[in-house]
Amino acid sequence: MLFYDQDHLLTSFLGHFPAFPNSFLVGGAADYFVIELTDQLQKLKVEPVLLHYLSRMTILQGWELRMSTSTRLKSCLYSFTSPGGPAYPTRTVRHAAWNTLDLLFPVGRYPRHVISLFFRLLYPWYWPSSCWNFVMTCVSTIYYYILNLLVSIWENMRRRDHQRMHRE
Repeated sequence: MLFYDQDHLLTSFLGHFPAFPNSFLVGGAADYFVIELTDQLQKLKVEPVLLHYLSRMTILQGWELRMSTSTRLKSCLYSFTSPGGPAYPTRTVRHAAWNTLDLLFPVGRYPRHVISLFFRLLYPWYWPSSCWNFVMTCVSTIYYYILNLLVSIWENMRRRDHQRMHRE
């Protein structure tokens, strides 16, 4: 519940816990929190809650984690980027997972996307939906660009007319 509603307090909350420098308990409170977070993410099946968690994970940027914890977080996020099993995430969850993965782990971003594209090309039954969504995204982008252009032209014309009326 702390991460869901009050993620801005998380850093100060975890700062109150001591670090464990011995060989048995390597890592600190952040490692344990991220381990529990990845466990919870893998159990979530409700899309709005999962999207909320993925959007709030930006607070983890810059945290020093053990290599095993970092790898665990990467694999958890990467499991939400593919359209098939075991999670079967929706398109919005996949895009949110990609965005979170790219934000938290910027090194290797482009090779990850190229490898994902290569493996996606191995499954031809995903091609039609991918092409359709790409075309629809392009069409909506062009539509909103033209709409924004028309609105800005209209606003400029109104502003000039308004200024001309006040000068006279």
